[in-house]
Amino acid sequence: MSTIAATLLVAFTLPSASTPPQAGTQIAYRGNVARLDRDRVPGEAEKTFDLTLLVASADASESELLWVIDEQGRGAWPWPDRFGRWKLDAQLLPASGTAPALLFQRDEGASVINLDAPLLRAPVPLAAEATWELGKQKFAVVGPERIDDRDSWKIAVTTPLGQQRTVWAMPGQEWLAAVDQRIFMGQGEEWLLQLRLVSIDEPAAAEHAAHVAGLTALEELVAALGRPRRTQQGTFNERQLEVVRERLPQVDQAAKAGPAVALVETARRDLAQQTGRVASIAELVAAQQGRKVDDFAATGLAGARLSAADLAGQVTVLHFWDYRDEPLKEPYGQVGYLEFLHERRKEAGVKVYGVAVNRRLTEPDGRASVSRSAARLKSFMNLTYPILFDEGALLKQFGDPRLAGGQLPVYVVIGRDGRVSHYAVGCYEVDRDAGLKPLDDAVQAALEQRTEK
Repeated sequence: MSTIAATLLVAFTLPSASTPPQAGTQIAYRGNVARLDRDRVPGEAEKTFDLTLLVASADASESELLWVIDEQGRGAWPWPDRFGRWKLDAQLLPASGTAPALLFQRDEGASVINLDAPLLRAPVPLAAEATWELGKQKFAVVGPERIDDRDSWKIAVTTPLGQQRTVWAMPGQEWLAAVDQRIFMGQGEEWLLQLRLVSIDEPAAAEHAAHVAGLTALEELVAALGRPRRTQQGTFNERQLEVVRERLPQVDQAAKAGPAVALVETARRDLAQQTGRVASIAELVAAQQGRKVDDFAATGLAGARLSAADLAGQVTVLHFWDYRDEPLKEPYGQVGYLEFLHERRKEAGVKVYGVAVNRRLTEPDGRASVSRSAARLKSFMNLTYPILFDEGALLKQFGDPRLAGGQLPVYVVIGRDGRVSHYAVGCYEVDRDAGLKPLDDAVQAALEQRTEK
């Protein structure tokens, strides 16, 4: 054993109690995600990120952390999901709240990468060959190792599936110096997530309180939006935009320092962009309302067909979306409510059609792939209404909101006279008792409308 290694080993085995998270501490980490090749060598990082943690409170039984994440490359969460509050139990495992996560945009779709707390509370003194278990995880100290100029213990963390993580724990400190973690995305592709400690600071009490106050004010704003956490689509409806417009100035007053400042600025820019988007979509809706449907013909799953001629004398609902089974994303839950509407209204002569919008339908093998994906979603959600295919031409005819900064889905109700009686962009707010009530009301109004002769 070399003199340096022996010195490290002696220093590391000196008895010392680990310092638990301290209220008022602010910790910064930097990380990246890179693809592993066949030899498990990481390539160039395809996503980098910064994670900031503020210890709001801490004792022997529980620690409460506020976190902020800033992502670069390969996608990012909308601003309401870039921060949160996280409670850890006595073993520093998640107890409640929302953990930080990355949104990784792959070519085939988006993946969510959950981040573990960069903390370790070992039940035994750290020393070479020390081992312990925590749930299904097994920890084994490999030995002393310096990483980023920090003396550390290198520890292998395994599960029944094999080694998942390597962590580097600093003597006398529960914050980890570094983490390497294997993750899988897509069709079993293996990636490496790396996290490295940048700094551990203890700002003045007044400064820390200001940081916490700003993030707390943002939390209250996001709660008022009534928006599920980890919603990948960042578009707000008109009510949510009004909430942001009304509350953001008060949040701005509270967020005078710390990581909340940049989040408030991002929210302000987003509000301006979305306000412009809403105006553009309002023009699109006005242009479609009452318009006579032009001639078209579409085919889809299991021989499904629809043409403009079929619209005569019936009320028709078109739901434009991508209808893919992976990754499942909103409004996949809303198609269940659309199925409920279909079952409820079909006796009255209402026809509901899903329209799978996908540019891959123009590719040689694209139609088969889109068809399989749509069929799996149809089976998974037990949908009985037919699904049509559209490479984009039919949606363009009805008005593509993406050209105005909007996103799918689009709901179109066509009356018995062949004219558009209702046009809506985006997800409806779901009424637990009535389902998609605005859409159902529009269908009822179309049923009651007399056809002009």
